[in-house]
Amino acid sequence: MRDRIGGWLVAAEVALALVLLTVAGLMVRSFWRVQAAATGFRSDSVLAFDVQLPGARYPGEAPAAAFFQQLITRLESLPGVRGAGAISYLPLGGGENMGSFVIDGAPPVIPGSEPAAERRWVTPGYFATMGILIKRGRVFQLTDTDDHPQVVVINETLARFFGERDPVGQRIRAGGAWRTVVGVVSDVKSSSLEAEIRPQLYLPHAQWAWGEMTVVAQTEGDPLAYVSAARNELKALDPLLPAAKIRTLKQVVSNATSVRRFNTALLAFFAVAALLLTMLGIYGVVAFLMGRRRREIGIRMALGAQSRDVLRLVFRQGMKPVAVGCIAGLAGSLAATRLVASQLYGVSPTDSLTLGGVMSLLLGAALLACWLPARRASRVDPMEALRTE
Repeated sequence: MRDRIGGWLVAAEVALALVLLTVAGLMVRSFWRVQAAATGFRSDSVLAFDVQLPGARYPGEAPAAAFFQQLITRLESLPGVRGAGAISYLPLGGGENMGSFVIDGAPPVIPGSEPAAERRWVTPGYFATMGILIKRGRVFQLTDTDDHPQVVVINETLARFFGERDPVGQRIRAGGAWRTVVGVVSDVKSSSLEAEIRPQLYLPHAQWAWGEMTVVAQTEGDPLAYVSAARNELKALDPLLPAAKIRTLKQVVSNATSVRRFNTALLAFFAVAALLLTMLGIYGVVAFLMGRRRREIGIRMALGAQSRDVLRLVFRQGMKPVAVGCIAGLAGSLAATRLVASQLYGVSPTDSLTLGGVMSLLLGAALLACWLPARRASRVDPMEALRTE
């Protein structure tokens, strides 16, 4: 009866460990996929900080547009700064502004059901600083000011709304005005590394100026080494303005995965703990059973049984409940992975590579746990075993 209870406990431990290891394996693979996801922008050697202009001292759009252009010009003149720009909502920075758009010449839609796009206000140097590729046309220039024709730059996802037509030169209504598309840029991960890329509209800051912007500067070497110089340039324009939330683009990308990283690490910790406890459980049960069968093993060896025969006996005794646990755990894993399917990225809940790897790991650990008592049993001296009994 004790032997049977011990076997069932081992099977239950193996099943639980297999479920935890499978879910953890899928989450780890998802985390790797998220980490490897293309952001669409440069994350190395880019410094970012926020600047908010008080409305009382910078009333209207013209002062805001002039201030940020002066700040960017001063930053670009610093030794070691390759380029600078500003954007209203930094990609992966946590903020966004959605607005509907209408394409000139497209079939009419029911009012209120127009497609929506992410809207961002940027300065001319932003795209080059961030390494965002120009696919067609051009990006903003210093001449794209409020007294010139209203223009807009779109991403590749929004460009597909134009069908077979070349978007460059077409008109699109956004922000209450008709604007001419002057360029198409590559898609950028904006709200999340895991979310699908949505249509994106870029508007020239000089034509619709905002007082709160994130300034970015591409540097040579460590971006944080330029923090003091950037602050000095900002103080030279306005001593009362602070540079808020100073960070690098690498930190921004890393923070975008912080929640997934924590959850994955926590789950992996419990999975490894379950694996170790399972190994201890298998070892304890097998060692106990072999201790009770010590006299039997001595008799077998006295009658001519070889060490390999004893090893085979012990492994067969120990791996039976493991096999039962693996079958139950596999069924439980298939059910559990469907519950976490929404948390996976780029990996199927029934990913064969993960299931096969976890099963191999668990069987290898079980064999190792059986090997120690098996090795001890195979070295039993028949005469000593019979004498002690």
